[in-house]
Amino acid sequence: MILDLNLPGLNGLELQEALLERGRTEQIIFIMGGATVPSCVEAMKGGALDYLLKPFDDENLLSAVKRALERSSDQWLQRSLRKEVRVDLRRLHHGSARCSKA
Repeated sequence: MILDLNLPGLNGLELQEALLERGRTEQIIFIMGGATVPSCVEAMKGGALDYLLKPFDDENLLSAVKRALERSSDQWLQRSLRKEVRVDLRRLHHGSARCSKA
């Protein structure tokens, strides 16, 4: 997700916070015109992947998007593996309960 820090109404940091409160894990790249150090720090603490100052170089944006896609893919894989482990543990638990009754 590419967000401008200075969105009208709900700004980029507020949108990032709202997404986090809902448990969303989208990768965020902020673009900023007149960024301040505190706003950059807040964005990064909130899990933003990167921030680019306007005007930014196209290659820097493409590089950030590539990192975001890789990070998103890694997170998806980790969630899938955790889900598989939970399913396997439930199966083991149910199987051991049957064995102990026998």
